[in-house]
Amino acid sequence: MSDGPVDEILGARRHLVAANRILAREGALEVFGHASLRHPTRPDRFLMARAKAPSMVGPGDILAFEADGTPVDGGRQDLADDRFIDAAIYEARPRIGAVVVSDAPDAIPFGVTGTTLHPIVHMSARIGMDVPIWDARERFPDGATPGTTIEHGRDIARRLGDGQAVLIRGRGAVVAAGTVKEAVMVAVYLQVTAALQREAVGLGAVRYLSPAEVALFGTTLFSPLGIDRAWEYWLKRAGADSL
Repeated sequence: MSDGPVDEILGARRHLVAANRILAREGALEVFGHASLRHPTRPDRFLMARAKAPSMVGPGDILAFEADGTPVDGGRQDLADDRFIDAAIYEARPRIGAVVVSDAPDAIPFGVTGTTLHPIVHMSARIGMDVPIWDARERFPDGATPGTTIEHGRDIARRLGDGQAVLIRGRGAVVAAGTVKEAVMVAVYLQVTAALQREAVGLGAVRYLSPAEVALFGTTLFSPLGIDRAWEYWLKRAGADSL
């Protein structure tokens, strides 16, 4: 069965390459982690790069995966184990169009201490009022790397719930959004928020965004004016504007 129009699929691949490179340039990804997106014409599948540093991902590295995380072309050994997180989120939330699994270093201290990450600046409104933490040891005391089985992925999806971000203890963060541009924005500003909150708490009591501010700023951020402005800037910084 055909996956759909070639131009549409190639465009999605280029979009995903740009997302990986932006996230690496902005510090939300380093050697590990990735961005993925739901297949543009086969919503029962998703696209994601093979196991490769995000800053080095090219169009030829993007693979198609079945709903359970199995590669469509089969038989590959160069796959990222954490693809099961993406698979489970796409399975649980049909309206989610993109996922970022991030090893953002500034977010890790929050996951390992149980300190709640809150929106501290208007750009972080989309992380929600407080970001939940998923700890593999609560249900999977088997020593497996967090997020590397479909059971882990489904438990992470449950912890994420209807939100857009969840921290993984000792691993980083997961972001889910309607589009890849939105997912990139949330992932970038989650990392920024973590750094700002760690700095602010050393200065005194922090006044975080209120629920009303989160609702207002969140809508503005995801408006075409907000998200396209950020995407254009990040594309240029990452050298991905010619993809």
